[in-house]
Amino acid sequence: MASPLGDQYMAAGGAAPPDSTHVDLVAQPHAPEPSSTRTHCPYCALQCGVRVTARDGRVAVSGDDDFAVNRGLLCVKGWTAGATLSHEERLTTPLVRDAQGRLAPASWDEAIGRAAAAFRETQARHGRDAVGVFGSGALTNEKAYAILAQAAALGCERALLRGLERSTTVCRGPKPAGALAAYRLPVSIRAGAPFTTHEVIEAIAPLQLRGRFVALLHYGEPNAALTTWLRGRGAEIWELLPYAWRMPENTAPLARLVDEVISGGVDAIAFTSQVQVRHLWEVAGPARTDALREALNRCGAVGAIGPTCAAALEATGVPPTVVASPPKLSTLLLAMADAVERAGQANGVGRV
Repeated sequence: MASPLGDQYMAAGGAAPPDSTHVDLVAQPHAPEPSSTRTHCPYCALQCGVRVTARDGRVAVSGDDDFAVNRGLLCVKGWTAGATLSHEERLTTPLVRDAQGRLAPASWDEAIGRAAAAFRETQARHGRDAVGVFGSGALTNEKAYAILAQAAALGCERALLRGLERSTTVCRGPKPAGALAAYRLPVSIRAGAPFTTHEVIEAIAPLQLRGRFVALLHYGEPNAALTTWLRGRGAEIWELLPYAWRMPENTAPLARLVDEVISGGVDAIAFTSQVQVRHLWEVAGPARTDALREALNRCGAVGAIGPTCAAALEATGVPPTVVASPPKLSTLLLAMADAVERAGQANGVGRV
């Protein structure tokens, strides 16, 4: 059958892999190029193995056939990961606020220096626990290592490590905790499964946050619920948004997906983030919202990666039939396959 790693990812605003509308569940063999580097995809906790190769001044990403987790398979986000490095809107320098409150380009020395000075000042005024660092599941090991490597290049790695040792660190998921462990840094507080905002708030509720300085790392979009809760507890927040989800300029693949769902051509669909739900409904528009809702409710299987994604679907009137537990892509795909099989589609699966 066609892979659930194809069109359902269009809801996230991605593009189809090269020369394909869907990604087959059978990996296409390819010989690794001599200049390729084996690493991991940075997008989700599945951490698929990839090979990164420089071609004609650009970076190409392909699945690693020898990695046990994905065996050469990648979702659309993985296939197109290399394109983000040359995107015209990619940030290539730090931005800091000037005297008028506007973001302006700055050097790494200035940006990190300002952050370090704010940390020191806050801890001097309020104590060592006045500074906390939130690490989300989107902060991969490699990103965390890159931050520490940058600190080393600036000659302040030891100071950064000492600062983290003195700070209260809160990790939402296992990946940032693993990165800290590699540097023998303690994790002060770990959120429990399924690693949503609810579990983060529950984990830090006992902390005295009034007047304390908190660095909050968002991913994809601001976490309004967590920010509001922290401010309600009197915390002073420094917010960072490394990247933002947005609707792609070319929405034709999403529009085709809406058409196929409404026409009954999709028997199963998986959502791996709440933004995918919003994008799909936005492209459908008011004129087709009811038809899209009815069609999805007739689907053999509608999957959600976790409770947050499930809540977004439920808000549209489409309760998911599959919610991954634990919230991992591998778990979701296996559960979706079981759901499709249980649906007893004797005539074969259409498009998934």
